[in-house]
This record gives sequence, C-alpha cells and structure tokens, in this order.
Amino acid sequence: MPKIRLAAEHLSNRRQLLLTSIRHRRGTPEMRQEAYQKLQDFLAVDGVAREEREFLNQVRMVLGVRA
Repeated sequence: MPKIRLAAEHLSNRRQLLLTSIRHRRGTPEMRQEAYQKLQDFLAVDGVAREEREFLNQVRMVLGVRA
C-alpha cells in the first residue's frame, strides 16, 4: 500500500511501478526485449524527443534489455 500511495503522489514513482509491473509480466528476456523494441519503434514514428529518449533509457534499465 505505501508503494501505491507514493506512486499516486509522484509521476516518476508511478512510472517506476508500472515498468516494474511490466517487467514481471514479461517473464523471459526475449519477451522484455521484444516489448522494448515495439515501444522504441512506436516512439520513433514521429522522431524521438529528448523526453522520449530519457523514458526509453528508463524502460531499458528496468526491463534489463539492450538498446
């Protein structure tokens, strides 16, 4: 419950909680790599802004995948 309360108060905490949840639901490294690649492809459709690049780096670190 404290994690949820903290996440509700801060965007960065919400993002971290969401990414950790995704990591657990994507059990294998291959599944996590594929999810990361799909996100990267989606964000690249209109070019990747600085904020999106930072988000991709955070996703990559949490999922434990390579760029």
